[in-house]
Amino acid sequence: MTALNTTRVGLRISEIRSGRMHEVVSGLVLAGLVLFVSNSVGQTLPFTVEIAAVGDILLTRGVQRQIAKYGKKYPFENAKEILSTADLAFGNLENPLTDNCEKAEKKYSFQANPRYTEILRAASFDVLSLANNHSLDCGNEGLIDTLDNLEKEGLISVGAGRSRAEAALPAYLEVSDIKIAFLGFTAVYPGKPSVGSQHISSATIENITRSLKSVRQRADVIIVSIHWGTEYADRPNAEQIRLADAAIAAGADVILGHHPHVLQGFQLMEKSNGKRPAIVAYSLGNFLFDSPVKLDRRVGESVVLKLLLDKHGLVVAKAIPIVIKNYRPVFADEKNRDHILARLNRLSLNFNTKLENGYLTSEKGSR
Repeated sequence: MTALNTTRVGLRISEIRSGRMHEVVSGLVLAGLVLFVSNSVGQTLPFTVEIAAVGDILLTRGVQRQIAKYGKKYPFENAKEILSTADLAFGNLENPLTDNCEKAEKKYSFQANPRYTEILRAASFDVLSLANNHSLDCGNEGLIDTLDNLEKEGLISVGAGRSRAEAALPAYLEVSDIKIAFLGFTAVYPGKPSVGSQHISSATIENITRSLKSVRQRADVIIVSIHWGTEYADRPNAEQIRLADAAIAAGADVILGHHPHVLQGFQLMEKSNGKRPAIVAYSLGNFLFDSPVKLDRRVGESVVLKLLLDKHGLVVAKAIPIVIKNYRPVFADEKNRDHILARLNRLSLNFNTKLENGYLTSEKGSR
């Protein structure tokens, strides 16, 4: 990994993979809110950044048992290449990384080995959201340990911090002269909202709007991670839609959703500046997880969302189907690939967005 244009804001610092010329399919038409990509390869766009975004990552329970049996390369062995070839890779970390844990009294309380930060770094992750309902499973001290352990490996986190102010800090990164801001919020709290909530950035319309307003002046592209929705629901609920609308209105270019543990649809939305569309991924589902696939096939269906961005926002978005086998992500075979894309297409059509061979296209951005 080659450091390039490393930036620092508050305690946020990240090592960035070297910017590169991206080979993208030719015939790219971006007119109004129409994203269309033909199947032939050829055109090169020099000033772009490629993001690989995935959903929920769990490094304990069944996943931990597999690591103990097969080693630290096991979790992302089949998915590392797709993460490492992107300029930046993002995921939602569902557990504290600490040896210091007084577990929260709740149905599901997680804790993972702090040395597993090495697994995340080796898999080429750059940015992880900690704005979720599990970041305080080991209390405030466990969260602080997690922040320290991630920073030691050069991993950047958003949405949580040692204080309310730090939790609200965006992460600013620069690739190919494109300034990108990442922020994280949660609408699903770790227990009672008052317990430790000063360490987690809250997904309220007021908080999101205020945060994005300050970021807009410093970034070309804003990527927002939001933990929200109803577990195992195929469709976003009313709160998700309200928060997405507010974030797009405040300037977000990309919204990456998680918590339902199953895939939900995509939406391309018109922005107020009338230029590039914004994209909402209502739920990216699981990525590294031990949910019982035999009981519910949907928890084992996932995607890597590849995003090509330039200074003006979204250029191309493509969903690459993944299935979870023995708790880890692998590329879907043809049958599963077609099934996942067909299902995502049905869910996305509710938002006037469709998938063509995995590429997101839209004629309108309104519902």
